Amino acid sequence: MTLAGLRRVLRRRMQEDIPDNWTNSELDEYINEAYVWVQLQFAQSNPDGLVHVDYTTLEVGKSFYPWARGFISVKEMGYLDTTDPLGYRDLGPPRDFWVNRRQPTEGDEITWSSLGRHFAIFPVPPATVANGIRKIWMGTLTLANDNDVPEIPFNHTSIAVQAQIMLYNETGDDTKQLKTELQDYMSGIAAIPQNSFPGNDSLTIVGLSSTTLR
Repeated sequence: MTLAGLRRVLRRRMQEDIPDNWTNSELDEYINEAYVWVQLQFAQSNPDGLVHVDYTTLEVGKSFYPWARGFISVKEMGYLDTTDPLGYRDLGPPRDFWVNRRQPTEGDEITWSSLGRHFAIFPVPPATVANGIRKIWMGTLTLANDNDVPEIPFNHTSIAVQAQIMLYNETGDDTKQLKTELQDYMSGIAAIPQNSFPGNDSLTIVGLSSTTLR
């Protein structure tokens, strides 16, 4: 179901065929908030279902780089290394930023820190390295265009139901029946087999110390 389809479903559920109370852009905001919520429910059963891989080019003299929009946590930070079987050397867990800031690395050691909405590489890169960092990270997505489709395997209607609950919370309408309906959808998500592969569940939440999601 596309963003446009979710909007139509939501309007039909709200019995608003003509946009009298909410514009398309307003409904899209609620749909995206609901989409993030549903993605996080999937993550409880299968964290790897929200995993993304992307690359950052290191720039001369630049230590700080932004996390991607919707970023929640990182599973691995890799540094370009042709001797590594996968082409990127695992940099291990992040070091405290202030420790890295005050205690320079030694030799060819490369470390990284997470600070708010950015990560920092130490030491400062002395040269540009195209795609020098590979990030394996967990995050939520949003829907921007009418043809965008939620990247969850099923239960797209649950997004519309959650969006309707959010709207009803604003208008003061009763949400009891909607919450029962949503619970039925969520029970399907809860039935997804848990991912039990070792090493897949250590996550560092942005802005917090390391934690584990199970």
